[in-house]
Amino acid sequence: MRKIKLLVALLALCSLGAYADCEKVFVNQVIPDEIKRGKCYELDNNYKITSDLVILGSLKTATAAKVNIAPGIRIVIEHGGKLINQGSLLSDSRLNLTVKPYGLILNEGSLLLKSNSSLSLSASSKLENHGTLSLRNSKLNLARDSRLNSNGTLNLENSKAEIKYATFNNNNKFNLERGSSLSVGGNSFFNNKGKLNLNKNSTVVFKNNSSLANFKFVALEGELNFEDVAILKNHGNFKVAVGSKLEFSDGSVLNNQHLLSVLGKFSLQGHSVCENAWGFKIESSGAMQILERARLLNRGNIYIEGKLKLEANDSLINKNLVYDRNKHKLGNFDDFLIK
Repeated sequence: MRKIKLLVALLALCSLGAYADCEKVFVNQVIPDEIKRGKCYELDNNYKITSDLVILGSLKTATAAKVNIAPGIRIVIEHGGKLINQGSLLSDSRLNLTVKPYGLILNEGSLLLKSNSSLSLSASSKLENHGTLSLRNSKLNLARDSRLNSNGTLNLENSKAEIKYATFNNNNKFNLERGSSLSVGGNSFFNNKGKLNLNKNSTVVFKNNSSLANFKFVALEGELNFEDVAILKNHGNFKVAVGSKLEFSDGSVLNNQHLLSVLGKFSLQGHSVCENAWGFKIESSGAMQILERARLLNRGNIYIEGKLKLEANDSLINKNLVYDRNKHKLGNFDDFLIK
């Protein structure tokens, strides 16, 4: 892990080193509305962006500098353009920040979009977050072949995020809170190697062959739905908290290779399949139902302390061990059948 962190830091330094010869821009000085290719400007502390920008070269904020963006500003990062934030970059409201194909945002400080702002990644563009990226009452959109790599913290508060045919790599912390929503579709990939906090009142939908691969920890307190042959591959810890809901439908698949604990509600329906190869536990507060020709295939261990409802005898196919609340092995599941 230390080697990986060192490599990330070195890559970031190399990236910044390529743009070390930037023209310093102080308060009350003006930068061009269009930053030409090969040009680089570095904004000093307390600078305020007050006009629309097109970036073909590079725009940086100085280390530890606080830079504000006036309401209603539009910033477009064109092919090969770069926005590099090393300080604190804040939008007052209604910022339209667009990254065109092969453009880049590198955030190593604090980047805040609020009050009806939007951050859009076009095809083949990239956002690298090594600091804190926050959206409040705003929108995040990832288009075809775009990529968001987050090694820092990403916060969505009362905001909406949509990912289509794109890739999201969370390597540290992602917080979805205060009624935020996330829609992942079009064969997109969401890889979680950090902590994914889906807080109360949040709503997440995976659909159209999109997938969530969890390698570390997911804390579900809101609603998480997998539709239209979407896939959840769990290789870490996955907790469905009290008051939350996890649902699979339309042929979606859950492949559990580690530990899944259900304290809230879990529903398999519409020919969906859950394949358990390790530990699956329905806690005393949890409830699970398997309906509409869905299947739970067990090759690991299942612990049933809460409620389980089965549509048919073959709704649960057991190839290993299933225990009841008294840790007794179960040979049949007639008591769980819906009468």
